[in-house]
Amino acid sequence: MNAGIDKRRRYSELDVFRGLAIISILLYHYTTRYDQIYGHPAMLFEFPYGKYGVKFFFMLSGFAIYMSFESVKSNYQFVMNRVSKLYPAYWVSLLITYGTVSIFSLPGREVTPLDVIINLTMLQDWISLFFNVTHVDGAYWTLSRFISFYLIVFMINKLNLRKQLHLVLLVWLLTIVVLKLVGDLPEILRLIFLENEGIFFMIGILFYMLKEDSRKLSTISILALCVVATLIFGGRTGLVFALLFSMLFVLFICNYLAFINCKSLIFLGSISYSLYLLHQNIGFIIIRELHKIELNYFLVIIIPATVSIIMATLVTYYIERPMVKFLRRRVV
Repeated sequence: MNAGIDKRRRYSELDVFRGLAIISILLYHYTTRYDQIYGHPAMLFEFPYGKYGVKFFFMLSGFAIYMSFESVKSNYQFVMNRVSKLYPAYWVSLLITYGTVSIFSLPGREVTPLDVIINLTMLQDWISLFFNVTHVDGAYWTLSRFISFYLIVFMINKLNLRKQLHLVLLVWLLTIVVLKLVGDLPEILRLIFLENEGIFFMIGILFYMLKEDSRKLSTISILALCVVATLIFGGRTGLVFALLFSMLFVLFICNYLAFINCKSLIFLGSISYSLYLLHQNIGFIIIRELHKIELNYFLVIIIPATVSIIMATLVTYYIERPMVKFLRRRVV
């Protein structure tokens, strides 16, 4: 459990996890979710549990963000690193999605120019607490959760609470359990403290602590509480997936997963952010058009996935990575 993890392999294994997560989300949206909204003429298979790939992403973010503090010199650098990573690819993907939906139409998914402007801030979920705002793409709901998580991490470091992190996580866990059990509370509290998602971010942080911290018993105890608490937030199915993802993390930090370092999964993991931003609405439009010519169901899934991967690759390599390098050089 305390074995060191080679950095090169550590990052590749995290990308494998990201690759698996984005595949599951993509299959969920193209099969189950599309059928729920628009209906497949005939559905040979579906992937309803693929939606839990988002929870896996939250766990991965919890682990990776805390790991990244090894190389971050200040809170300002942390903020700028997140901004450089999130916004350039998001802006381009958002505008591509908006343009595609505007040209080809997608009932229930059209938005106004004002919605687009508000979405550019990535704060649309926060603003929607006070005004009527629509996501340019429904998949963008997760972005406000990442921002809330980054805000929590920022405050932990700003207040020098890293040495009291076990206590902070316990208080956070208790807070979201109370928010879940008490019905009539301001929605902004649920968003700030990540009522339904915070527990997965916490599990990711705790696995990083399990690798690095000497206080193993405290970490394992809180980790067990978090996993069991997923019953409150996701029922038995949520608990099963929390256990499954936790098992993968245990194998990972024990260095037992080198064999899954598949290049195709690593590649998908490396473009997973842009792929997540681009795949849903554009994929739905392609699926609709392919159904019109009665194409084979498997091709109806494979073709939009391929198009989304190509677009995500271009955005990752020509927008996201160059902008990350450009902006971070100016921070350092």
